[in-house]
Amino acid sequence: GGILGSVGITVLTAAIRRGDVSAAQNTIQLEEPVFEEVFEAVRDTYNGFGRRTAARISRRKRPQQSGRLQVVYNARNPEAEEWLRQRSSRLVTGLNQQQRQLVRNVLERGLSEGRNPNRIARDLIGVRDRATGRRVGSLLGLTDQQEQFVRSARAELSSGDPAQ
Repeated sequence: GGILGSVGITVLTAAIRRGDVSAAQNTIQLEEPVFEEVFEAVRDTYNGFGRRTAARISRRKRPQQSGRLQVVYNARNPEAEEWLRQRSSRLVTGLNQQQRQLVRNVLERGLSEGRNPNRIARDLIGVRDRATGRRVGSLLGLTDQQEQFVRSARAELSSGDPAQ
C-alpha cells in the first residue's frame, strides 16, 4: 500500500553505499495504484464540476421564454472522456517525474554530505510501523518545497540549539 511498492532497503542501501544514484533511484518503483488514485480524484472533480454546472444552468430562467432549460451532464461523452484521459495522463507523468527527481536530489545530497547510506535510504522510504506494517516517514509524495521544509526542520531539531 501507499506510494511505495516493496522496496528492499538492503538493495537500496547497497546501491547508495556504492554511490550508484541511478541504481538506487531505480530500486524505488512508485506504485501505479497511487497514480490511479490521482486519476480517480481528477475524474471525480471533473464530473462533479460538470454536474454542478449543468444544475446551475438548469436553474436559470431564460428571459425570452417562460420555461427553464434542462441541461444534463453526460460523463460518458467520448470527447470529455478523451480530454480527461489526456489531462490525467499528463498529471501522472508529471508527478512521477517530480518524485524521481526528488529521489535523485535526496540521494545526491546525502552522498555529497557523507551521510550514512542506511539513513539516506530510511529518509527516502521511511521505516515500517510495527503496529500497521506500513512505511511511515517517507519523503516520497512530498513536493520539493515540502522536502526542503522537512530537511530544514530536521537540521534545526538535531542542532542541539534550544533557540532553533
